[in-house]
Amino acid sequence: MNKKILFFFLLITITIGAQNKKELEDQLLKLNTDIETLKTELGAAKIQLQQFSDKANEYSIKLEDCRTKYEACTDDKLKMMTRQNELIAQNQKLQLQIDSLKAAAQVVSSGLITNPQNKEDSIRMTIQKYLLTASVAERMQYVISNDKTANRMQSYYSQGMKPKEIKSSEITFGNQVGEYFVVFSNNSKYYVKTVGGKYLINWESSVGFNDVNLTAYKASRGSSVEVKVRAKLSDYYNYNYRDKEAQYISVSIVDNIGGYVHGYVSRNSTLGKNLMNILSDGMEHQIIIQITADRSDDTSGELNIITKLVSESWLKD
Repeated sequence: MNKKILFFFLLITITIGAQNKKELEDQLLKLNTDIETLKTELGAAKIQLQQFSDKANEYSIKLEDCRTKYEACTDDKLKMMTRQNELIAQNQKLQLQIDSLKAAAQVVSSGLITNPQNKEDSIRMTIQKYLLTASVAERMQYVISNDKTANRMQSYYSQGMKPKEIKSSEITFGNQVGEYFVVFSNNSKYYVKTVGGKYLINWESSVGFNDVNLTAYKASRGSSVEVKVRAKLSDYYNYNYRDKEAQYISVSIVDNIGGYVHGYVSRNSTLGKNLMNILSDGMEHQIIIQITADRSDDTSGELNIITKLVSESWLKD
């Protein structure tokens, strides 16, 4: 009986063990299957990740290419703008030359002297041709030049020059100053003399050109300067000169481009008396003077002491 019972329990144990083993084998098989599936999915993920990485690199290259093209386009745009400005400037110069040619084509009927009969006609013809020019190179043919004249004219006409037609009847003569003929045209005054058998214009004196103008003089805080100016008596007395009308002459001083200062000189000095002889009519006069800044009370350089009368006109020996 005991043997039978023992056999029975052994049989049950073996059966249960067999069942557990089967389950374990099934689970192991499933795990192996899951592992293989995960490996497959991991491989696919790696491939997809590589594809994403390749795409990112591709987009990075395209982005860099776009940046390069954008910079190139920007540079091209700047070059185009620069070229456009150059073309505009060239067009302006061409327009001036066209205006000059148009004027030249019309002047015969409007009073241009082409066959001067006397000295006055020759001088008038020089003025007419001078005013019809559209470039420094052309205008240089009618002026007395030194080693600085061309550069001065280039600076003065940096914005270009517009040809102007003028009739011979609009050109008149003033008193001769030394070897110079003083010629008037509208509101302009020209100093002309004979050089090498031709009548030429003293350009620096005629336009009142200054190597250092009043605006630059004040900005640079220069202590002294010689300038061609239009001078006129003034009633402005300020700072050191306030209430000193009895002691000083006040002079309004303007240069050829509109720079402006005030000058003072002692009434009882020889210089003061000479200036009064010139300015006493209350009119504006073209003179050359030496001035020195008086910054003892006003630091702007607006107030100046007139130290020398260099010339009673814009001509200088």
